[in-house]
Amino acid sequence: MILSVSSSPALVSGLMVARAKNPVHSVSFPIPVFRDTSGLLLLLGLDFSAMIFPVVHIGAIAVSFLFVVMMFHIQIAETHEEVLRYLPVSGIIGLILWWEMFFILDNETIPLLPTQRNTTSLRYTVHAGKQLQSPLLSVEYYQSLLAVASYLALALASALRSVPPNNAGNSVPFSDPPSAKLAAEIVVPYADLYASHTLPRSESIPTV
Repeated sequence: MILSVSSSPALVSGLMVARAKNPVHSVSFPIPVFRDTSGLLLLLGLDFSAMIFPVVHIGAIAVSFLFVVMMFHIQIAETHEEVLRYLPVSGIIGLILWWEMFFILDNETIPLLPTQRNTTSLRYTVHAGKQLQSPLLSVEYYQSLLAVASYLALALASALRSVPPNNAGNSVPFSDPPSAKLAAEIVVPYADLYASHTLPRSESIPTV
């Protein structure tokens, strides 16, 4: 009963990730997938993994993806023909994944390893935390990666965003930086002279 309640919404949400046409909806559907998967981990007795799974995936990755997608003005104009174009490749990948799933679940082909029964004790939780803790997979490492990714997303959104439209109805982009103006004033004229082979030998190109 509990297994069906936890697994069915996860499967439906996983299908909606691929079926949703709105990118915001497509990024929002993994949140119930991670939530229900955490419930499945609780049924297996993996309390430490069930606690870390939603914190990392929902609190960091899914929210960061949703934040980045909402900043961009994505045009939702995908036609039915464009969707059908990816159907053969997605069907082949889906069949491969289904075949691998049934192959893994076959106990005669791949025998299951013996598991530790007492997985709810405090000693097991502390042992699992020590096994997962390492200098590369520390919390500070992931925090720094998420901070850098957020800053890069903000910088990219600021570079692609334009000023509100003027009276004529046309959007006015941001002004070019000083380096671009300097290149347009110095480098481009000398490049044209080199292309036409009219640059005197005594004239030197000023260095920036």
